[in-house]
Amino acid sequence: MTPGTMSSALALMALILAGAGIYGVVATSVRMRFHEIGVRMALGARDRDVLYQVLGRAAGLGLIGIAIGLLGAWQAAALLQNRLYGVGPFDPLVFAGGAVAMLVLSVVGSLVPARLATRVSPVDVLRHD
Repeated sequence: MTPGTMSSALALMALILAGAGIYGVVATSVRMRFHEIGVRMALGARDRDVLYQVLGRAAGLGLIGIAIGLLGAWQAAALLQNRLYGVGPFDPLVFAGGAVAMLVLSVVGSLVPARLATRVSPVDVLRHD
């Protein structure tokens, strides 16, 4: 197995793990906020509003993670600069591509919990209170 293939396989595994982690965090957040979401919907919030709220929060957290990750990647690239052959350590296309991929992953990973949040029944939530 070539080093490029190995790196690609590890990157794919990292993306899968990151997606699963994002899904778990957002699903837990939605589950903990069922009562709040139910009250909002009882007061007139539409499904679309709840969906955008959950996706917006996930995208915001994703952007914070991306900023921290870019800083870490920049430092790692500086440390590994003498080990790279034929590749520049600070390739802006690679950094931008990774950032966009993680942002898309954070939104896609939060779609299922966001759809679940739109199906909260205000009557059931208020009845269990």
